[in-house]
Amino acid sequence: MQGLYKYCRCLPAAWLPILKWPSALVLGMVMTGAANSQQNAAPEPVLTLEQALDIALQDNRTLDNAEMDVGKAADSVAAERTKRLPKLNLGASESYNLTPQSYTYETGTFGPVPTEEVEITSHEGFTTIVSASVKQPQPAT
Repeated sequence: MQGLYKYCRCLPAAWLPILKWPSALVLGMVMTGAANSQQNAAPEPVLTLEQALDIALQDNRTLDNAEMDVGKAADSVAAERTKRLPKLNLGASESYNLTPQSYTYETGTFGPVPTEEVEITSHEGFTTIVSASVKQPQPAT
């Protein structure tokens, strides 16, 4: 005690036991400061329910993720609905024959067909093939 007292001569000797526990002293100072700051502070403004909800909804990642999931589900439903629509396919091809060609198929070349000899010929020039198809999907049962 005497060693500590020589550094703190300005304090009464009764205070020396308190100096043994500096944490108790610091805690007391902090509590006193906190009490004074609460007494001097202005009262907090009261939020309305709407204001509290607006603050809670701002930058809410969970809500943003849920909104994105709803959007993805809506896109998926729209994509599935397109499968109920008829499909139209158009195609065109054009070629140029440099020389006339001729093919002859004898009777029975492909089994029972052809029933008589067939000759297929082509001419020199352009040949154009155009095709179109429409598919109506089956309704789900």
